[in-house]
Amino acid sequence: MDNFKIYISPGDYQDEMFLNMTRMLEAEGCQIICYLECIGYDKIENDIENCDCLLALLDDHFWASTWRMIEITFASGDCPSFYNSVKNNKHVNIAKPTPVFIMPIPYDRELGFLKKLSNSTILPPNPRDAVRTIKQRFANK
Repeated sequence: MDNFKIYISPGDYQDEMFLNMTRMLEAEGCQIICYLECIGYDKIENDIENCDCLLALLDDHFWASTWRMIEITFASGDCPSFYNSVKNNKHVNIAKPTPVFIMPIPYDRELGFLKKLSNSTILPPNPRDAVRTIKQRFANK
């Protein structure tokens, strides 16, 4: 998985299980791109389009943040670019939908419509199994 780029929509990024998983992914050679605050939709959407996948930690912080939800619906191809919709009044979808991996915290959290999100996978709660799931998804490419 060398040169493999992962964009992380991180929640508060403090969950130990999530941190272990990101460390394992980095040990596999994955480049992690993560913003803890909104830096502008144009930059965020550009980074998502240039990554191999998006990894979303769905904790309380995530659910309280509209822009985190916009990230994953844009990446999956289910929602047009927020930046282009607001700035240019254009509905432009991502050129190539990006696989979205979802890790709910706590694991039994109700995910609503996110369970039906295009191009998405709910990761198992064990970090090793989660990394294995991500690797298997890209081994088939």
